[in-house]
Amino acid sequence: MPQDLVRRRSWVTLVTEGASGIVPGVRGWDVKYEELYCFSFNPKLDKEEREQGWMQIDLSEEYKRMGLPNNYWQLSDVNRDYKVCDSYPTELYVPKSATAHIIVGSSKFRSRRRFPALSYYYKDNHASICRSSQPLSGFSARCLEDEQMLQAIRKANPGSDFIYVVDTRPKVSGTIPMPLCGSAVGSQSPGRADSPRCWVCPGAVPLCMVSTRVPCWAAF
Repeated sequence: MPQDLVRRRSWVTLVTEGASGIVPGVRGWDVKYEELYCFSFNPKLDKEEREQGWMQIDLSEEYKRMGLPNNYWQLSDVNRDYKVCDSYPTELYVPKSATAHIIVGSSKFRSRRRFPALSYYYKDNHASICRSSQPLSGFSARCLEDEQMLQAIRKANPGSDFIYVVDTRPKVSGTIPMPLCGSAVGSQSPGRADSPRCWVCPGAVPLCMVSTRVPCWAAF
């Protein structure tokens, strides 16, 4: 979105909601991101009270509520002490068939080493949503461990023989070359029966078919 349009919308929001009276220094077109209310608000809480906010959610209880662990997903400590990915929790659920070697290999192929990890699981039909970062690969590059990781995710749902790979990056990221994206998801190629089957998700930019070039947010 053009910066001038962002500023215009921010100004309209501030005027409409009377935020100019809440945030000192915000007048008309003189809008800076750091002065917006969402960034300037500072609750009157001490450090201990603020840190308690992180304890509102118990990951173990959340996983248990979703029906984990089970025959398809297991708790992995491969990220203990954040040694694989410093922006992931220390305990993550991964497919049972995904070994530590596969996980680490996949992490080396992706930005900030954010390998595919379970975010949501629906126990009634074994459907899952996994998150990961974009691949760090050159033209025509491939990563066997990353393909094996996606294959393991596919096999973790016995009711489906394919997976959807959705790219939620900004639209400008859709201009990266097709060979890069094809390798990222291990799209099927002759002689590679182990490559996972990837299908296009309507209204989004799938990594395996980036020529669609329609960001996920544009579908709503």
